[in-house]
Parts: sequence; C-alpha cells; structure tokens
Amino acid sequence: MFLNHIFYNEYKITTMKKSAQFLFACLCILCNTIAFGQNGNSSVSVSDPVLVIANKSGGNISKNELWNSDTLKFANNITPALHVCEFKMTTECDGKLATLVNDRDEYLTDEMRTAIYYTEPGCKIYFENIKARFGRNKDTRSIKPVEFTVTE
Repeated sequence: MFLNHIFYNEYKITTMKKSAQFLFACLCILCNTIAFGQNGNSSVSVSDPVLVIANKSGGNISKNELWNSDTLKFANNITPALHVCEFKMTTECDGKLATLVNDRDEYLTDEMRTAIYYTEPGCKIYFENIKARFGRNKDTRSIKPVEFTVTE
C-alpha cells in the first residue's frame, strides 16, 4: 500500500511537471506571436513596433538630440524584451552618401556618432534594414525604416 502511494505521487508530480512545461511552451509561443505582430491564420492584428531615437520617430531632429541619444528604442516600450539587434545608418549630405552598419546591437557605433557629428543642417539620416529580436529568440523581424532631417 505504501509503495503504491509513492508511485502514485511520483506519477502525479511527473504529470504535473509535463503539464506545466506544456503551458509554459504555449505561453512562450503566444508571447512571441504577439510581440512580433504575427497573426498566422487568425484575424487578430497587432500594430508594428515604432522605432524612436531621442523620443522621435522621424522628421526634424537637431544634431545634439541625435548625438546625445545613443540607442535605437521602441515607442511606448511595447515590450521590454523586444530589442534591435542590427541596423544600417545612412547619411546623405550634399548628394553624398555614407553608410555604416551595426550588426550587434541597438547602440550607435563610434563611427556612426562621428558621421552624425559632421552632418550639417538639411542633411538626411536614414536608419534602415532594422532587425529586432524578442528576448533570446534567434528569429528576427524587420522594422520599418526611420528618416530624420538634421535641423541645427
């Protein structure tokens, strides 16, 4: 009788662990789907994340604002686990283009900051080929490009 009780409890604990693992896996899949705005065959729609620099999502920006903001973030912090993992920055001044790439993280590189330093009013700065990752997930998602015009 005692032995049957032990085996029953062990079976019950093992079954509970498997159920918890299943629920955790379902939750991870659901969170990943919501964070990336993927809706598969459902009719639910999640808006695309909006990239911001110095709390601006495009338009006019001063050189100082851009210089002091060293990170590409998402508006309203839609999910803390969603972060930029690579992007390309292109500056256009007097018809000349300079393109720099960061394929590691969401921070402006020293070369990018130098390029920003040498911009003049009227120059355009494009952030494009932006990829975002949810947590440690290896899947990436493309984010809409952002365009700024340097004002001062």
